[in-house]
Amino acid sequence: MDHSDAPVAPRDARQRFGRPVARGVVDADHLEWRRRALAQDSSERGFDGRGGVPRRQEHADHARRIQRETVTRPGQVAGLRARTPLRIAAEQLLHARVADVRGAGARAARRLDPKTVHDLRVACRRLRAAVKLFGKKRLKRLDGRIEHLQDALGELRDLQLQQRWLSRHGADVHRIAGALAKAEAHVRRAVALWTRRSEPLLIRAVTRVRGRGSLGGHRMRKRLRNRLAPLEEALAQRDPLEPAAAHRIRIAAKKLRYDAELLRDAFRLSSAIEVLSAMQTALGDLHDSDVRLERLRAQPRLARAARAERLRGAAQARRTVRRARKLCSKLRQEQL
Repeated sequence: MDHSDAPVAPRDARQRFGRPVARGVVDADHLEWRRRALAQDSSERGFDGRGGVPRRQEHADHARRIQRETVTRPGQVAGLRARTPLRIAAEQLLHARVADVRGAGARAARRLDPKTVHDLRVACRRLRAAVKLFGKKRLKRLDGRIEHLQDALGELRDLQLQQRWLSRHGADVHRIAGALAKAEAHVRRAVALWTRRSEPLLIRAVTRVRGRGSLGGHRMRKRLRNRLAPLEEALAQRDPLEPAAAHRIRIAAKKLRYDAELLRDAFRLSSAIEVLSAMQTALGDLHDSDVRLERLRAQPRLARAARAERLRGAAQARRTVRRARKLCSKLRQEQL
């Protein structure tokens, strides 16, 4: 799929606030653009950061899912490289992540279909990763506001997946209709709160970022190493697909992946992001199957379907785990 139309943050704003700034060049005009961009109403600087590449799954039940969902790509920032000053890179990446949430949030205000909910939830995760990686205390204190929106979306997302699975297997979905309606109402309130209160606070705090060093400097390299170590340890478990072990791997992979997405222009991480994303998806599907098995023990027909799905998902998950182990070894050899 061609992603040439993916948004490039901040080119749009540069065109709006004056003459273009050459990539990698920081001058007075560029600093003025950043000050004026912060003062501008956030809605005027929005762009839709959604692109997508299909998830690759081998089995028919996963193929049906592919038709409806794609892995959401973050908004792009032009001109970043290893030597870009960290403060400049951090502000631009944070603005891009805020814009991703804004674009997905605008769609969620119109409709709460599974794809839109998924997009907004992933955008929240990516924004939280950027805040934790780049933010100082004032900015980090706002993480709870992003988490509030993400949690509401997670509740709705789980129910939507449950409804879709039950419907696909000819089961009664009316029993979760009430919970689904409550979750949708909760998300609408959370989106409204985010738009009116939380996003403006975050925009004002975006300048509170770490300023020393460069995007590809020692501090960011150390951060990646610190993310890699827990994943290596989790992957070394005897049975990586045992539910608790798989959960541990998935969380470690998620943290490394979202930091890698932020630092991909400073380090060679494109293949790492692909491997981590595939494993995160496969282990997430496995987790969903484990949850269904626990819920459906008293319904033999549905339990059998969930068990068969779990077996198929386990084969895919094992392949992604093997790829992730090779990735970790490669990253260590390259002295990440």
